[in-house]
Amino acid sequence: MSPSTLDTRDSLAELRDRLIGRLHAVRRSMRAHFVAEGSAWVLSTLLGLLALSLLLDWWLELSRVGRSGYALVGLGLLGWVAWRYAIQPMMLSLDPLDVAAAVDRSRVAAAREAVAPKVASVLQLPEHQNQPRGSSTDMIEQAVRHNFVTLEDVDFRSVLSRKHMAGSLAITLGTLLLPMLFTLVAPGTARLWAARWLEGSDRPWPRNTHLEVVGVEDGRFIVPRGESAGLEVLVHDKEEPTEVIHMRMRSTSGRDETVTFTRFEPGNFRYDLPPLQQEVSVSIWGGDGEAEPFQIVPLDRPRITDLQLTATHPRISKPQVFGFTGEEGSVRLLPQTQASLVLTANVPVESIELDNEGPGPHEFVRMDDNTFRAEWTHDGPVKMRITMTSREAGLVSHPRPLSIGEQPDRQPRLSLRHSGVRQRITPVASVPLEIVARDDFGVRSVAISVETPEMGNLLVDESVFDDESPEDEPASNEDPTNGEVTDEAEASTENAISLYGPQAPTTETTVETSHALEVGDLNIGAGAVVTVQALAEDDCFTGKQLTQSRKTVFRVVSPEELFKEIRLRQQQLRARLRKQYDATIDLRDTLRTATIPDDASTMLRTHQLIRREVGQISRALDASVLEMRLNKLGGPESWELIETNVLQPLTRLHDSEMELQRQSLVTLTGDVPEPIEQIVEQQQSLVDSLKRILDNMAQWDSFIDVVNQLNAVIKLETNVRKQTEELRTEEVEDIFDE
Repeated sequence: MSPSTLDTRDSLAELRDRLIGRLHAVRRSMRAHFVAEGSAWVLSTLLGLLALSLLLDWWLELSRVGRSGYALVGLGLLGWVAWRYAIQPMMLSLDPLDVAAAVDRSRVAAAREAVAPKVASVLQLPEHQNQPRGSSTDMIEQAVRHNFVTLEDVDFRSVLSRKHMAGSLAITLGTLLLPMLFTLVAPGTARLWAARWLEGSDRPWPRNTHLEVVGVEDGRFIVPRGESAGLEVLVHDKEEPTEVIHMRMRSTSGRDETVTFTRFEPGNFRYDLPPLQQEVSVSIWGGDGEAEPFQIVPLDRPRITDLQLTATHPRISKPQVFGFTGEEGSVRLLPQTQASLVLTANVPVESIELDNEGPGPHEFVRMDDNTFRAEWTHDGPVKMRITMTSREAGLVSHPRPLSIGEQPDRQPRLSLRHSGVRQRITPVASVPLEIVARDDFGVRSVAISVETPEMGNLLVDESVFDDESPEDEPASNEDPTNGEVTDEAEASTENAISLYGPQAPTTETTVETSHALEVGDLNIGAGAVVTVQALAEDDCFTGKQLTQSRKTVFRVVSPEELFKEIRLRQQQLRARLRKQYDATIDLRDTLRTATIPDDASTMLRTHQLIRREVGQISRALDASVLEMRLNKLGGPESWELIETNVLQPLTRLHDSEMELQRQSLVTLTGDVPEPIEQIVEQQQSLVDSLKRILDNMAQWDSFIDVVNQLNAVIKLETNVRKQTEELRTEEVEDIFDE
């Protein structure tokens, strides 16, 4: 286009704008080339780094630190490439003159054909047109229009290489397609590379030797804290079998330990872990393979930290709370007790398995993660086993046996004892009885039953076991031995002499009472048999329970016969006492000729034997006198006589005189013995005392003989008088009958 054909109406500014528009289009095309080239460089560099990481990792089995270092270096290189080939070109200003200069550099044209000066004329000369002097407006306009017409024939875009753009796009597309193709061809390798480089996994690359650690999940091997555990490794070899497996353990404190597994069988290696308290990092290798590193995590095995048993029974005013240990027999509950067992575990529990085939709870109800409750009505001994499974790791607790015994409300324990008399008594005897009744929760009533074969149950009180009392429950028909009550027992409960109760509610767990059985009130004679039995009843929640003591049987004999037996025993005691009298005389004689201190121990031992025998005789005589009193034999005069003349002197002799002599004999074995003459005098005093006692016993026997003869005469006279009166009565009746 020549200047003459250019529309003169176009101003220089319009021409300038049109040229700038053309150059801006060229700049956009240049930036597109920059983007394509930068993308190609960045993606190809990234692909190369990824390929190199795959090769190096497969070859060297890089650790996490090595992979991290490589990633940092690769990111640095990738950043430099991106800056050099993408960011820096895009940061160029590329104004119209720069674009024109770039076009000239691309065309490699001569100076007269350069477009940059012409572009500068079109863009810059119009600015000098309005200057006041030094320039010609016409010449400027003519130069601008001429250069513009020249530039119109120049194709600025022709300098841009289409081959460059196509190559850049091809490289970019190739770098995107190659990873996809590799993923499709080798998905396992791609996943393993992604796991190791993107997820930080330490899973090893497949080798000829593959190691599999049994029990490892998500990089963790769970073991019970503080307990030994076993680690098992399975080895799969493609070529030669692996003979040795090593393991390195590193604790959180940084301490390393390398150990060797034990070969259990081909392809199976095991190692017994010591009890652990903290986490341990583990690496295992063998042959040309390596297992994925993992953590041994010790966790607490579920265990019961607290067992609280709450028992509520109708007979107990307040609930009972037991800090239950679970040991058998430590806790026992009454029947019909409402029991609630609260279990607290040391860790959150997923489930509880309860093994209980008998009475008691069969499941636990969750209260929170660590607390469970079981409720039941206690009807018998509970024996169960509790097994817990933890929520976090699925560890199973050791089975915990749990026993809750049954505390039966046992029948009262009852004892009946008599004192002062033997099994043979007179028809007018007084028999002292001692009754002791004990019960777990309280004695309701105590009574005795007295019976003779001729007259049945005597001296009864029918209100003792009143089953229709509005405050009491029906009495139980249970026996302490076999659980059944015989007809004889039922008769005893209906006809019994009340000694205690009935009490409602029961308060005393032990009742001790005494009773004097007056045989004379029974109106029986010699030859009869008196049977005495004690009865006790409690107030059990499930029904009253009755206990009967063993029967005590007394045979009634005539006073003369029993008196004769007692006198015979007393005479035997007098003979024993006379023997000790002789031994006392012998000891006196020995003291006069004894060698001190050689014979001191022997004489002391002899004195002790004499004293012991005298004490036994004294107690036996006292018992015989008490038996006479209770059987009303001999009368008060005879009792007073033997008490004053025999029993009291004998007791004084044993407790005082013989004790004083013992102390004197003891000094003979020491360093400062008492004078032997004094000891002989004391021994002579003992001889004299025993002589007086023996004489008094002989006098008492004579007195008793006289009393018995008088009683016989009185009895004979009484019988004669009775017979005379009977004869007289018969004669009078015969006279009136006639």
